[in-house]
Amino acid sequence: MSDTFTDFLKRGIGPRQGMQRIPFPTESYQHPSKPLSAKRLLNLYSETEPSDARSQAALISTPGLVFRENLNGGPVVQFNTELLGGFYAVSGGHAFRNIAGVTSDLGAVGTPVDPLTDPTRLMTTIACSPTDVVICVPPNAFTATHIGALAPVAGGFPGANSVCFQDGYFVYSQTGDGTQWFISHLDDPTLYDALDFATLEGMNNVIMRSVTHRGELWHLGYAGIEVWYDAGGLAITGTDFPFLRRSGAIIPYGVEPRSVALKVDGSIFWVSVDGIVYRSQGYAALRVSTHAIEAIIETSFPNLAVGFTYTQLGHIFYGFTLTDKRMGRPVERHKWQRSLAGHRGRAGRSPPLYRRCQRQSLCRRSRRRDRCRRTGGKAGDAPIDLQSQSAKHEPGRGRDGGRRRVLSWECSARLVRRRGKYLSGTAGHVGGDHP
Repeated sequence: MSDTFTDFLKRGIGPRQGMQRIPFPTESYQHPSKPLSAKRLLNLYSETEPSDARSQAALISTPGLVFRENLNGGPVVQFNTELLGGFYAVSGGHAFRNIAGVTSDLGAVGTPVDPLTDPTRLMTTIACSPTDVVICVPPNAFTATHIGALAPVAGGFPGANSVCFQDGYFVYSQTGDGTQWFISHLDDPTLYDALDFATLEGMNNVIMRSVTHRGELWHLGYAGIEVWYDAGGLAITGTDFPFLRRSGAIIPYGVEPRSVALKVDGSIFWVSVDGIVYRSQGYAALRVSTHAIEAIIETSFPNLAVGFTYTQLGHIFYGFTLTDKRMGRPVERHKWQRSLAGHRGRAGRSPPLYRRCQRQSLCRRSRRRDRCRRTGGKAGDAPIDLQSQSAKHEPGRGRDGGRRRVLSWECSARLVRRRGKYLSGTAGHVGGDHP
Protein backbone atom coordinates (compact mmCIF):
# COMPACT_ATOMS: atom_id res chain seq x y z
CA MET A 1 0.00 0.00 0.00
CA SER A 2 1.49 3.30 -1.04
CA ASP A 3 2.19 6.10 1.42
CA THR A 4 -0.13 8.41 -0.53
CA PHE A 5 -3.07 6.03 -0.22
CA THR A 6 -2.35 5.49 3.48
CA ASP A 7 -2.37 9.22 4.13
CA PHE A 8 -5.68 9.47 2.25
CA LEU A 9 -7.29 6.80 4.46
CA LYS A 10 -6.04 8.51 7.62
CA ARG A 11 -7.55 11.79 6.56
CA GLY A 12 -10.83 10.14 5.57
CA ILE A 13 -11.51 7.86 8.56
CA GLY A 14 -9.33 9.33 11.26
CA PRO A 15 -10.54 11.84 13.90
CA ARG A 16 -10.75 15.40 12.72
CA GLN A 17 -8.61 17.90 14.52
CA GLY A 18 -9.48 21.47 15.41
CA MET A 19 -12.73 23.40 15.31
CA GLN A 20 -15.31 22.66 12.62
CA ARG A 21 -16.55 25.67 10.70
CA ILE A 22 -20.35 26.10 10.82
CA PRO A 23 -21.76 29.02 8.81
CA PHE A 24 -24.69 31.23 9.74
CA PRO A 25 -27.99 29.99 8.26
CA THR A 26 -29.20 31.75 5.14
CA GLU A 27 -32.78 30.42 5.36
CA SER A 28 -35.33 28.92 7.73
CA TYR A 29 -35.43 25.16 7.25
CA GLN A 30 -36.79 23.38 10.29
CA HIS A 31 -37.22 19.75 9.31
CA PRO A 32 -39.57 17.56 11.39
CA SER A 33 -36.42 15.63 12.28
CA LYS A 34 -34.48 18.28 14.18
CA PRO A 35 -31.07 16.51 14.04
CA LEU A 36 -31.31 16.66 10.26
CA SER A 37 -31.93 20.42 10.02
CA ALA A 38 -33.21 23.01 12.49
CA LYS A 39 -32.18 26.27 10.86
CA ARG A 40 -34.22 29.34 11.75
CA LEU A 41 -33.68 32.75 10.18
CA LEU A 42 -35.71 35.40 11.98
CA ASN A 43 -36.20 39.02 10.82
CA LEU A 44 -33.30 38.68 8.38
CA TYR A 45 -32.99 37.64 4.75
CA SER A 46 -30.01 36.52 2.70
CA GLU A 47 -28.76 38.47 -0.30
CA THR A 48 -26.43 37.08 -2.95
CA GLU A 49 -23.38 39.30 -3.50
CA PRO A 50 -21.08 39.69 -6.55
CA SER A 51 -18.35 37.09 -7.03
CA ASP A 52 -15.61 39.60 -6.15
CA ALA A 53 -17.30 40.72 -2.90
CA ARG A 54 -15.83 39.92 0.51
CA SER A 55 -18.62 37.38 1.07
CA GLN A 56 -20.80 35.48 -1.39
CA ALA A 57 -23.88 36.15 0.75
CA ALA A 58 -24.96 38.59 3.46
CA LEU A 59 -27.79 38.75 5.98
CA ILE A 60 -29.89 41.92 5.74
CA SER A 61 -32.38 43.12 8.36
CA THR A 62 -36.05 43.17 7.40
CA PRO A 63 -37.97 46.38 8.18
CA GLY A 64 -39.95 46.99 11.32
CA LEU A 65 -43.17 48.96 11.72
CA VAL A 66 -43.93 52.45 12.98
CA PHE A 67 -47.38 53.82 13.75
CA ARG A 68 -49.06 55.81 10.98
CA GLU A 69 -52.74 56.23 11.86
CA ASN A 70 -55.66 54.46 13.47
CA LEU A 71 -58.48 53.30 11.21
CA ASN A 72 -61.53 52.89 13.42
CA GLY A 73 -59.71 50.65 15.88
CA GLY A 74 -59.16 47.83 13.38
CA PRO A 75 -58.63 45.16 12.43
CA VAL A 76 -57.44 46.14 8.92
CA VAL A 77 -58.90 43.39 6.72
CA GLN A 78 -58.17 44.78 3.24
CA PHE A 79 -55.76 47.33 1.77
CA ASN A 80 -55.73 48.45 -1.88
CA THR A 81 -53.20 50.79 -3.50
CA GLU A 82 -54.65 50.90 -7.04
CA LEU A 83 -55.86 54.46 -6.43
CA LEU A 84 -53.11 56.66 -7.85
CA GLY A 85 -51.60 58.76 -5.09
CA GLY A 86 -53.63 57.12 -2.32
CA PHE A 87 -55.28 53.95 -1.09
CA TYR A 88 -58.52 52.31 -0.02
CA ALA A 89 -58.81 50.25 3.15
CA VAL A 90 -61.44 48.42 5.17
CA SER A 91 -60.91 48.41 8.91
CA GLY A 92 -63.20 47.92 11.87
CA GLY A 93 -66.25 47.51 9.62
CA HIS A 94 -65.66 50.89 7.91
CA ALA A 95 -64.23 51.83 4.51
CA PHE A 96 -61.49 54.47 4.22
CA ARG A 97 -60.03 56.46 1.33
CA ASN A 98 -56.71 58.30 1.33
CA ILE A 99 -56.04 61.00 -1.25
CA ALA A 100 -52.98 63.25 -1.13
CA GLY A 101 -52.14 62.05 2.38
CA VAL A 102 -55.58 62.78 3.83
CA THR A 103 -57.63 59.80 5.03
CA SER A 104 -61.43 60.02 5.18
CA ASP A 105 -64.01 57.61 6.59
CA LEU A 106 -66.47 56.55 3.86
CA GLY A 107 -68.89 54.92 6.28
CA ALA A 108 -69.83 51.48 7.55
CA VAL A 109 -69.63 48.46 5.25
CA GLY A 110 -70.05 45.71 7.86
CA THR A 111 -68.27 42.36 7.97
CA PRO A 112 -68.42 39.36 5.60
CA VAL A 113 -71.41 37.08 6.18
CA ASP A 114 -72.42 34.17 3.98
CA PRO A 115 -74.42 31.29 5.50
CA LEU A 116 -73.55 29.13 2.47
CA THR A 117 -69.78 29.50 2.84
CA ASP A 118 -67.30 28.45 5.52
CA PRO A 119 -66.58 31.66 7.51
CA THR A 120 -62.82 31.04 7.28
CA ARG A 121 -63.06 31.35 3.48
CA LEU A 122 -64.71 34.78 3.49
CA MET A 123 -62.67 37.89 2.78
CA THR A 124 -63.21 41.51 1.82
CA THR A 125 -61.94 42.59 -1.62
CA ILE A 126 -61.53 45.99 -3.32
CA ALA A 127 -61.34 46.78 -7.04
CA CYS A 128 -60.61 50.13 -8.71
CA SER A 129 -61.35 51.40 -12.20
CA PRO A 130 -60.02 54.75 -13.48
CA THR A 131 -63.15 56.46 -12.12
CA ASP A 132 -64.82 54.17 -9.58
CA VAL A 133 -64.18 51.80 -6.69
CA VAL A 134 -66.15 48.74 -5.60
CA ILE A 135 -65.75 47.22 -2.15
CA CYS A 136 -67.15 43.69 -1.81
CA VAL A 137 -67.99 42.62 1.74
CA PRO A 138 -69.76 39.29 1.12
CA PRO A 139 -72.51 39.13 0.15
CA ASN A 140 -72.83 42.91 -0.29
CA ALA A 141 -70.98 45.39 -2.49
CA PHE A 142 -70.50 49.16 -2.21
CA THR A 143 -69.40 51.61 -4.88
CA ALA A 144 -68.32 55.23 -5.22
CA THR A 145 -66.45 57.50 -7.54
CA HIS A 146 -62.94 58.38 -6.40
CA ILE A 147 -64.21 61.69 -5.04
CA GLY A 148 -67.80 60.73 -4.19
CA ALA A 149 -69.72 59.10 -1.35
CA LEU A 150 -69.96 55.36 -0.87
CA ALA A 151 -73.33 53.68 -1.47
CA PRO A 152 -74.57 50.06 -1.66
CA VAL A 153 -74.73 48.49 -5.11
CA ALA A 154 -78.36 47.95 -6.14
CA GLY A 155 -79.88 47.47 -9.59
CA GLY A 156 -80.42 43.71 -9.35
CA PHE A 157 -77.11 42.90 -7.69
CA PRO A 158 -77.31 39.18 -6.72
CA GLY A 159 -74.56 39.15 -4.07
CA ALA A 160 -70.91 38.15 -4.44
CA ASN A 161 -67.86 36.78 -2.63
CA SER A 162 -65.12 38.76 -4.42
CA VAL A 163 -64.60 41.53 -6.99
CA CYS A 164 -61.92 42.56 -9.49
CA PHE A 165 -61.76 44.93 -12.48
CA GLN A 166 -60.95 44.00 -16.09
CA ASP A 167 -61.38 45.98 -19.33
CA GLY A 168 -64.16 48.25 -18.05
CA TYR A 169 -66.09 45.49 -16.25
CA PHE A 170 -66.31 44.75 -12.54
CA VAL A 171 -66.13 40.97 -12.22
CA TYR A 172 -67.63 39.06 -9.27
CA SER A 173 -67.55 35.48 -8.03
CA GLN A 174 -70.80 34.00 -6.76
CA THR A 175 -71.75 33.51 -3.12
CA GLY A 176 -71.77 30.00 -1.66
CA ASP A 177 -70.06 26.99 -3.22
CA GLY A 178 -70.49 27.02 -6.99
CA THR A 179 -68.84 27.83 -10.30
CA GLN A 180 -70.66 31.00 -11.42
CA TRP A 181 -69.20 34.43 -11.92
CA PHE A 182 -70.78 37.54 -13.43
CA ILE A 183 -69.96 41.05 -14.64
CA SER A 184 -71.35 44.57 -14.40
CA HIS A 185 -72.32 46.76 -17.33
CA LEU A 186 -69.41 48.33 -19.18
CA ASP A 187 -67.98 51.26 -17.18
CA ASP A 188 -70.94 51.25 -14.80
CA PRO A 189 -70.63 49.37 -11.47
CA THR A 190 -74.24 50.15 -10.53
CA LEU A 191 -76.00 48.17 -13.32
CA TYR A 192 -76.19 44.40 -13.80
CA ASP A 193 -77.90 42.04 -16.24
CA ALA A 194 -79.13 38.65 -15.03
CA LEU A 195 -77.76 37.04 -18.22
CA ASP A 196 -74.22 38.42 -17.90
CA PHE A 197 -72.74 35.37 -16.15
CA ALA A 198 -70.56 32.35 -16.95
CA THR A 199 -69.45 29.16 -15.20
CA LEU A 200 -66.11 27.42 -14.77
CA GLU A 201 -66.07 24.56 -17.26
CA GLY A 202 -62.58 23.06 -17.28
CA MET A 203 -63.01 20.77 -14.25
CA ASN A 204 -65.25 19.97 -11.32
CA ASN A 205 -64.52 23.05 -9.27
CA VAL A 206 -65.68 25.58 -6.67
CA ILE A 207 -64.82 29.20 -7.44
CA MET A 208 -63.00 30.89 -4.57
CA ARG A 209 -62.04 34.25 -6.02
CA SER A 210 -61.58 36.10 -9.32
CA VAL A 211 -58.49 38.24 -9.96
CA THR A 212 -57.13 40.11 -12.97
CA HIS A 213 -53.63 39.19 -14.08
CA ARG A 214 -51.68 40.07 -17.23
CA GLY A 215 -54.79 41.46 -18.92
CA GLU A 216 -56.79 38.28 -18.28
CA LEU A 217 -59.26 36.96 -15.71
CA TRP A 218 -57.89 34.26 -13.44
CA HIS A 219 -60.62 32.40 -11.59
CA LEU A 220 -59.10 30.75 -8.52
CA GLY A 221 -60.92 27.58 -7.59
CA TYR A 222 -60.66 24.92 -4.95
CA ALA A 223 -59.70 22.29 -7.55
CA GLY A 224 -57.69 24.53 -9.88
CA ILE A 225 -57.39 27.80 -11.79
CA GLU A 226 -59.10 28.74 -15.07
CA VAL A 227 -58.00 31.66 -17.25
CA TRP A 228 -60.48 33.68 -19.34
CA TYR A 229 -59.88 36.61 -21.71
CA ASP A 230 -61.86 39.48 -23.25
CA ALA A 231 -62.73 38.27 -26.74
CA GLY A 232 -64.33 41.53 -27.80
CA GLY A 233 -68.05 40.95 -28.16
CA LEU A 234 -70.75 39.46 -30.37
CA ALA A 235 -68.66 38.88 -33.49
CA ILE A 236 -66.26 36.58 -31.62
CA THR A 237 -68.26 35.04 -28.78
CA GLY A 238 -71.62 34.76 -30.52
CA THR A 239 -73.30 36.42 -27.52
CA ASP A 240 -73.20 39.76 -25.75
CA PHE A 241 -70.96 38.25 -23.06
CA PRO A 242 -67.41 39.44 -23.84
CA PHE A 243 -65.25 36.78 -22.12
CA LEU A 244 -64.10 33.36 -23.33
CA ARG A 245 -62.03 30.65 -21.64
CA ARG A 246 -58.41 30.51 -22.76
CA SER A 247 -57.82 27.15 -24.41
CA GLY A 248 -55.36 25.04 -22.44
CA ALA A 249 -55.01 27.63 -19.66
CA ILE A 250 -55.99 25.40 -16.74
CA ILE A 251 -53.78 25.00 -13.69
CA PRO A 252 -54.79 21.87 -11.69
CA TYR A 253 -53.65 23.15 -8.30
CA GLY A 254 -56.41 24.62 -6.17
CA VAL A 255 -56.25 27.65 -3.89
CA GLU A 256 -56.91 27.41 -0.15
CA PRO A 257 -57.42 29.85 1.40
CA ARG A 258 -58.26 32.64 -1.03
CA SER A 259 -56.60 35.26 1.20
CA VAL A 260 -53.06 34.02 0.44
CA ALA A 261 -53.34 34.41 -3.35
CA LEU A 262 -51.44 37.58 -4.30
CA LYS A 263 -50.02 39.15 -7.45
CA VAL A 264 -46.26 39.56 -6.96
CA ASP A 265 -43.43 40.15 -9.43
CA GLY A 266 -45.53 39.43 -12.51
CA SER A 267 -46.89 36.16 -11.10
CA ILE A 268 -49.63 34.93 -8.79
CA PHE A 269 -48.44 33.25 -5.59
CA TRP A 270 -50.78 30.97 -3.65
CA VAL A 271 -50.94 28.12 -1.15
CA SER A 272 -52.63 25.08 -2.65
CA VAL A 273 -55.06 22.70 -1.00
CA ASP A 274 -52.22 20.17 -0.66
CA GLY A 275 -50.15 22.58 1.45
CA ILE A 276 -47.60 23.54 -1.24
CA VAL A 277 -46.78 27.12 -2.21
CA TYR A 278 -46.84 27.79 -5.95
CA ARG A 279 -46.21 30.72 -8.26
CA SER A 280 -47.61 31.00 -11.76
CA GLN A 281 -45.17 30.72 -14.65
CA GLY A 282 -47.15 31.38 -17.79
CA TYR A 283 -50.07 28.97 -17.47
CA ALA A 284 -48.12 26.52 -15.33
CA ALA A 285 -47.54 26.25 -11.56
CA LEU A 286 -43.99 26.38 -10.19
CA ARG A 287 -43.41 25.00 -6.69
CA VAL A 288 -41.56 27.54 -4.52
CA SER A 289 -41.96 26.08 -1.02
CA THR A 290 -39.53 23.68 0.64
CA HIS A 291 -40.35 20.46 2.47
CA ALA A 292 -39.79 22.25 5.78
CA ILE A 293 -42.25 25.04 4.88
CA GLU A 294 -44.80 22.47 3.77
CA ALA A 295 -44.42 20.66 7.11
CA ILE A 296 -45.14 23.94 8.93
CA ILE A 297 -48.25 24.53 6.79
CA GLU A 298 -49.47 20.99 7.39
CA THR A 299 -49.17 21.28 11.19
CA SER A 300 -50.87 24.71 11.30
CA PHE A 301 -54.27 25.93 10.11
CA PRO A 302 -53.72 26.91 6.44
CA ASN A 303 -57.38 27.90 6.03
CA LEU A 304 -56.70 30.79 8.46
CA ALA A 305 -53.59 32.04 6.65
CA VAL A 306 -53.30 35.64 5.43
CA GLY A 307 -50.94 36.63 2.61
CA PHE A 308 -48.77 39.75 2.42
CA THR A 309 -46.24 41.33 0.09
CA TYR A 310 -43.85 44.30 0.27
CA THR A 311 -40.71 45.68 -1.38
CA GLN A 312 -37.44 46.50 0.36
CA LEU A 313 -34.15 47.64 -1.18
CA GLY A 314 -35.09 46.21 -4.57
CA HIS A 315 -36.24 42.87 -3.14
CA ILE A 316 -39.90 41.90 -3.58
CA PHE A 317 -41.19 39.71 -0.77
CA TYR A 318 -44.10 37.30 -0.63
CA GLY A 319 -45.25 35.61 2.54
CA PHE A 320 -48.14 34.50 4.67
CA THR A 321 -49.04 34.41 8.32
CA LEU A 322 -50.44 31.33 10.00
CA THR A 323 -52.02 31.37 13.46
CA ASP A 324 -48.62 31.45 15.19
CA LYS A 325 -45.96 31.88 12.47
CA ARG A 326 -45.13 34.32 9.69
CA MET A 327 -43.11 32.99 6.78
CA GLY A 328 -41.76 34.93 3.81
CA ARG A 329 -39.16 34.93 1.07
CA PRO A 330 -37.67 37.22 -1.58
CA VAL A 331 -39.32 36.14 -4.81
CA GLU A 332 -35.99 35.91 -6.63
CA ARG A 333 -34.50 33.47 -4.10
CA HIS A 334 -35.58 29.99 -3.05
CA LYS A 335 -34.83 30.72 0.61
CA TRP A 336 -37.50 31.32 3.25
CA GLN A 337 -37.26 33.39 6.41
CA ARG A 338 -39.41 33.76 9.49
CA SER A 339 -40.73 37.05 10.90
CA LEU A 340 -42.40 37.96 14.13
CA ALA A 341 -46.18 37.60 13.91
CA GLY A 342 -48.37 40.69 14.14
CA HIS A 343 -51.30 41.44 16.42
CA ARG A 344 -52.82 38.16 17.64
CA GLY A 345 -50.54 36.27 15.29
CA ARG A 346 -52.14 37.55 12.09
CA ALA A 347 -50.41 39.66 9.48
CA GLY A 348 -52.33 42.69 8.33
CA ARG A 349 -54.85 42.34 11.17
CA SER A 350 -53.41 44.83 13.62
CA PRO A 351 -55.83 47.53 14.92
CA PRO A 352 -53.91 50.62 13.69
CA LEU A 353 -52.40 51.17 10.28
CA TYR A 354 -48.62 50.80 10.25
CA ARG A 355 -45.93 51.69 7.78
CA ARG A 356 -42.58 49.99 7.37
CA CYS A 357 -39.56 51.32 9.19
CA GLN A 358 -35.92 50.68 8.43
CA ARG A 359 -35.16 50.04 12.09
CA GLN A 360 -35.04 46.44 13.22
CA SER A 361 -34.06 45.11 16.64
CA LEU A 362 -31.68 42.18 16.87
CA CYS A 363 -30.93 39.81 19.71
CA ARG A 364 -27.80 38.59 21.33
CA ARG A 365 -28.03 35.31 23.21
CA SER A 366 -25.64 34.56 26.05
CA ARG A 367 -24.01 31.14 25.83
CA ARG A 368 -24.06 30.80 29.62
CA ARG A 369 -27.63 31.85 30.30
CA ASP A 370 -30.84 31.10 28.47
CA ARG A 371 -31.87 34.71 27.93
CA CYS A 372 -31.81 37.40 25.26
CA ARG A 373 -30.48 40.93 25.29
CA ARG A 374 -31.82 43.32 22.66
CA THR A 375 -29.45 45.57 20.81
CA GLY A 376 -30.46 48.31 18.41
CA GLY A 377 -29.93 47.80 14.72
CA LYS A 378 -30.78 49.61 11.50
CA ALA A 379 -31.09 48.41 7.95
CA GLY A 380 -28.45 50.94 7.00
CA ASP A 381 -25.85 49.19 9.16
CA ALA A 382 -23.28 46.98 7.53
CA PRO A 383 -24.61 43.48 6.75
CA ILE A 384 -23.42 40.39 8.53
CA ASP A 385 -20.38 38.92 6.81
CA LEU A 386 -21.12 35.20 6.53
CA GLN A 387 -17.49 34.24 5.86
CA SER A 388 -16.02 35.85 8.98
CA GLN A 389 -17.67 33.46 11.44
CA SER A 390 -16.45 30.28 13.03
CA ALA A 391 -18.08 27.93 15.49
CA LYS A 392 -17.17 25.16 17.91
CA HIS A 393 -19.01 22.25 19.50
CA GLU A 394 -19.84 22.39 23.18
CA PRO A 395 -21.71 19.90 25.36
CA GLY A 396 -24.85 21.33 26.91
CA ARG A 397 -28.14 20.51 28.53
CA GLY A 398 -31.53 21.21 26.93
CA ARG A 399 -34.49 22.87 28.59
CA ASP A 400 -36.08 19.46 29.09
CA GLY A 401 -33.04 18.26 31.01
CA GLY A 402 -31.90 15.94 28.23
CA ARG A 403 -28.32 15.89 27.03
CA ARG A 404 -27.77 17.56 23.68
CA ARG A 405 -25.03 19.15 21.64
CA VAL A 406 -25.02 22.93 21.64
CA LEU A 407 -23.44 24.90 18.80
CA SER A 408 -22.13 28.28 19.89
CA TRP A 409 -20.42 30.97 17.89
CA GLU A 410 -16.90 32.24 18.34
CA CYS A 411 -16.75 35.44 16.32
CA SER A 412 -13.57 36.82 14.89
CA ALA A 413 -12.58 40.47 15.20
CA ARG A 414 -14.00 41.11 11.74
CA LEU A 415 -17.56 40.45 12.89
CA VAL A 416 -19.83 43.42 12.34
CA ARG A 417 -20.44 45.69 15.31
CA ARG A 418 -23.88 47.16 16.02
CA ARG A 419 -23.71 50.10 18.43
CA GLY A 420 -20.60 48.75 20.11
CA LYS A 421 -21.90 45.21 20.66
CA TYR A 422 -21.11 42.09 18.71
CA LEU A 423 -23.95 40.16 17.16
CA SER A 424 -23.96 36.52 18.19
CA GLY A 425 -26.41 33.65 18.29
CA THR A 426 -26.86 29.92 18.56
CA ALA A 427 -26.32 27.83 15.47
CA GLY A 428 -29.37 27.63 13.27
CA HIS A 429 -30.94 30.72 14.81
CA VAL A 430 -30.15 34.29 13.86
CA GLY A 431 -32.43 37.26 14.36
CA GLY A 432 -34.69 39.12 16.72
CA ASP A 433 -36.35 36.48 18.85
CA HIS A 434 -35.83 33.09 20.41
CA PRO A 435 -38.34 30.32 21.07
